[in-house]
Amino acid sequence: MPPVKHAVITAAGIGSRLGLNLPKCLVTVAGKRIIDYQLALLKDIEDVRIVVGFHRDHVIQHVKVSRPDAIFVCNHQYASTTTLQSLYLGTRGLLEPFLSVDGDVIFEPESFRNFLGACEKTMPLTAIAPAASTDAVYAEVDSEGPLLRGLTRTPGSSWEWPGLSYLLPSMIENNPTFIYQQLEKVLPMAVCPIKCWEIDTPQDLARAEAILRNG
Repeated sequence: MPPVKHAVITAAGIGSRLGLNLPKCLVTVAGKRIIDYQLALLKDIEDVRIVVGFHRDHVIQHVKVSRPDAIFVCNHQYASTTTLQSLYLGTRGLLEPFLSVDGDVIFEPESFRNFLGACEKTMPLTAIAPAASTDAVYAEVDSEGPLLRGLTRTPGSSWEWPGLSYLLPSMIENNPTFIYQQLEKVLPMAVCPIKCWEIDTPQDLARAEAILRNG
């Protein structure tokens, strides 16, 4: 398979659980904004699309400094729609596989590069990470393959889904549900373990800050 050519970052939400009145992609962790960590990892991907909504002008202005060729897709209904609907907007017109990235996750660089390498061999593919987030989507993974068999909000798995997948645009629908619920329709799916830190709550932010500050 060819290298990954397209990436869509969903960054339209309000981030109410974090309580900073700031899009989570612009939250600073260990001296860098979350979106800056992500853009550094996506520097070799030719088509990067960012779905914006809440404080969109701030996100656009910040991203243009380091990624002036990024494409911005506005979800004007960000307050009443879901990340799945934002992703649907970001994939319109795409015919090739794309990388789906949640805008509130910091990925450890080496494991992210490993994931990109795996995308060149397997599609569809999704990441799994050791369960650690405060409000995780838990991944039910079997030992054969290994394969992702299910996604749930109910604790019980040692793995969580960190919002990183390599998918076909045809797998994404404009439904008022969440991305993980949409993925359940196309399971089972190959998985690739990754190390990352999702920033969804103040507890997540404090944990990531401590880990990244200490290297």
